[in-house]
Amino acid sequence: VLEKMLLFTWIQPVMVALTILLGFVGFLVVRQREKQEKITTYTQRILLVLVLSCSVPMILTGLIFPMTNVYIWQLAPVFTALFFGVLLISSGAIFEFRFFYLGGILSWLGAIIMAYTLNSQLPIRAIVMICILIVGFIIPGILFNSKYKNAGQSNGS
Repeated sequence: VLEKMLLFTWIQPVMVALTILLGFVGFLVVRQREKQEKITTYTQRILLVLVLSCSVPMILTGLIFPMTNVYIWQLAPVFTALFFGVLLISSGAIFEFRFFYLGGILSWLGAIIMAYTLNSQLPIRAIVMICILIVGFIIPGILFNSKYKNAGQSNGS
């Protein structure tokens, strides 16, 4: 049992870092498109503020605070999922895209599951975080991207 616990101790920091990294990559993709357009819309400015407002707390609660022993590592994915849910639901409101809403709700449900399984011997938090990343972030991101690519092609862009 001890070997299994030691094996999974690195998973939580890696999952939190991956979540933050994926968010940053998504932000860079959007930012690159904005640079090509050379016009910043109100929606783009709001999204930038939202991403920064959620990313900084994710970095603090997901990496810095646990690294400095403010609280245990097991809580890091819980807090990260909560801020991730705020980011996704707010993005869903900005872009009127329901899959972001669903991803945000999934993130919050995942945070609840992770909070109540802190003492579990199984890697439940890692599995939940992977589900949040894939089902709550990657799939809606792909759907969102294809929606706007298709909209751009149908408009003649």
